[in-house]
Amino acid sequence: MKIDSFSKTQWKGKSFDIRCKPCVSVRKEAPKPQEEKRRRREITDDADSSEEGDGKKMRASKGDSNNTTRKEDNDKGGKKEKKETKVICKEEIKRRLMKRVDSYPNNKIRKSFQIECVCMPISQQDEQNMMGRVIKEGYYGPFREASKAALALASYIQSNKTKMTMKQALSLRSAILQNKATKRNYIIQNNAKKLFNQYKTGKTVVELARDLDCPPMNVFRVILSGMNYGKGKIKRSLKNPQKELKEREQREFVAAEAVDCVSMANQDELQELAAAFEEDIAQYLRRKDIAFVTQSELTKEQEQEFGKAVLTPDFLLLDNVEINGEVIKWIDAKAYYGANVSNRIRDTAKQMNRYSEHWGTGAIIFLRGYNEMVSIDKCVLLSASVLMEAEVSPTVIVKA
Repeated sequence: MKIDSFSKTQWKGKSFDIRCKPCVSVRKEAPKPQEEKRRRREITDDADSSEEGDGKKMRASKGDSNNTTRKEDNDKGGKKEKKETKVICKEEIKRRLMKRVDSYPNNKIRKSFQIECVCMPISQQDEQNMMGRVIKEGYYGPFREASKAALALASYIQSNKTKMTMKQALSLRSAILQNKATKRNYIIQNNAKKLFNQYKTGKTVVELARDLDCPPMNVFRVILSGMNYGKGKIKRSLKNPQKELKEREQREFVAAEAVDCVSMANQDELQELAAAFEEDIAQYLRRKDIAFVTQSELTKEQEQEFGKAVLTPDFLLLDNVEINGEVIKWIDAKAYYGANVSNRIRDTAKQMNRYSEHWGTGAIIFLRGYNEMVSIDKCVLLSASVLMEAEVSPTVIVKA
C-alpha cells in the first residue's frame, strides 16, 4: 500500500513539528554547518543544470565570472606566496658577492698598493695591571674627572709605569664592564621579584644594583617589568621618561643613567664616535686614491638584489691592497680599544669570519690600539694612529 507522503501518522506525538516525510528522515540529526552548506550547494547545482534558455546562459556567465575571480585571487595569492618564499641559495649569494668585489668602476684602471704598518700592541701584563685600577665592585658609571679614582689613574699613567693611555684605559674599562654585565644578567632575572618588592619598600634602583653588582639601568628595566610594562612600553619610557614615567620612576631613571655607562638608554655619543672614525678612514683611503665601496652603499645594493643586507663590512676594497704582505679585501673599523676580553673577541670573530668566508683576508682597524693576545683568523689587526702615518706605495697598475 502506498503511503501518503503527508500521512496523518507523521503528526502523532507530543511535539507538534509539521514536516514532510522526506524532511523527517533527513533531519533526524541536525546536519553540521559544513554539510548543510554542501547539501544546499548540490541542490542549487541540480536546479541550475535543469534550467534552459537565457537564464541558464546568464547563470553560466555568472559562474564563469566567479571562477575567473577565484582564479585571479588564487593567482594573486600564488604570486604573493612565491614572492615570500623566494630564496637565493648560499652559493649563489657568495658568487654574486665575489662578483661585486671584482667589479671596478667603468673607465678606470685597477691599481695596486703596498702598505707597511708596524703596530706595537699593548702587552697582556700591562692590560692586567690596568684592570685592577679601572674596575670597582658595584660601580658601572663613568669616571669623574675630579674623582679620586680618576686622579689616581691619571697619576699612574703619567708615571710611565704603563704604555696605556687614559683613553685606552677607559675603553678597556668599558669592555670589561660590558662583559661583566652580560655574565651577571642572570642574577637580575633570578631575583626580579625580590628586587621589585624591595623597590616597593622604598629602596632605590642604584642601591639595588650595587647590592647585586649589576648595571643600574638593567635593574631599572626589571623594575618596570614588575610594574607590568611590556618591552615596547619600557623602550618608549627610556626614550621619553618625562611623558611615559611617573614622578618616582623619573627620578630613579635619572639617577640610574647617571651611574651607568654600560646599559645606558642613550647611545648617541658612541654612535657619533663610530661614524666619525669611519669617515676618517674613508678620507684616508680617498687621499691614497684607493677605490672602495662603503657600508651604506653595500646595504642599498644588497637590499635591491637580495631583499635585505647580507654582508656589509665598513669598506669593501676594489683596488689590490697589501698590508704587511697580506692581500686585503675589506676593512672594518672599531672605535675602541681591542681588549683581550672573551665576549668581545668572540663577537668580533663571528662577524669577521663571515667577511673572510666570502672575500678572504681583511683588516680590523682599532681606534685605540689592541692587546697583543688578540688574534682573529684571516684578519690583519691595525692601530689607527699607526696606519694613518704609514707609507703607502703604489705598485703595478692592473687593468680592470
